[in-house]
Amino acid sequence: MNNGVLFQLSPPLRPRLAWIQTVLFNFSIDIPNFSPAAAISLYSDGVIYGTVALSTGFGLIQLQPESGATWTQAVLYTFPPNGTLLSSPLILRHGNLLGTTSTITAYGDQGPGGDVFMLQKPAASGDPWTEVILDHFEKHDSPHGNIIFDANGVIYGTTDKSNTAPNEGYAYQLVLPTAN
Repeated sequence: MNNGVLFQLSPPLRPRLAWIQTVLFNFSIDIPNFSPAAAISLYSDGVIYGTVALSTGFGLIQLQPESGATWTQAVLYTFPPNGTLLSSPLILRHGNLLGTTSTITAYGDQGPGGDVFMLQKPAASGDPWTEVILDHFEKHDSPHGNIIFDANGVIYGTTDKSNTAPNEGYAYQLVLPTAN
């Protein structure tokens, strides 16, 4: 069964030739019953964070390059099976991962409601990551698209009013509490 691959496209050696595709990670072989779910996030140290669909919901995965062409994979967190869909790429900030979720309707589409969340990195290696809900959206709104930060750490994003007015929504600003 083909559950998807992580690939890299490299420019051709000469102009007007096809780009070169290299498969970096095969989800069918390395993680049975998983498939990529949302956009991935690549960081300067080469580590990739992303989300995968599980038979019971969604999980957070880390892919780390090793010597040669191999990758070490780890499932860092499994979201509760409560009908949520990860709806943004993950952002790494101060060692924690931030993103958004949307509710899934009975038909498998994105529905109303959702959260802006943070997964806190554990203090000790091997300990579990902890989910913290930073903001919850009302039953008629759901986060949609990417989130970004400004220089002060304020989060910005957009919503979709999927139940009441399709193709309408609003931009939001989320000011995080300062750490003591």
